[in-house]
Amino acid sequence: MNNINNKDKERNHNVIKKELSEKTKECSGHLSLRIPKCLHRELIEKAKKEGTSLNQYAVYKLSKK
Repeated sequence: MNNINNKDKERNHNVIKKELSEKTKECSGHLSLRIPKCLHRELIEKAKKEGTSLNQYAVYKLSKK
């Protein structure tokens, strides 16, 4: 019984891994946004205060839950 559960878990893991791989192929990793100049300036200033690039700061902010 335990062996069957492990095989099912492995099969499910492989299916999920394949689906994620297929989905990420569709994404280039590039994102272009049009934002107000004042927001752009504010983000640049906050990134500088954090000692990081605007890109790294934006990725950090976008990835927070």
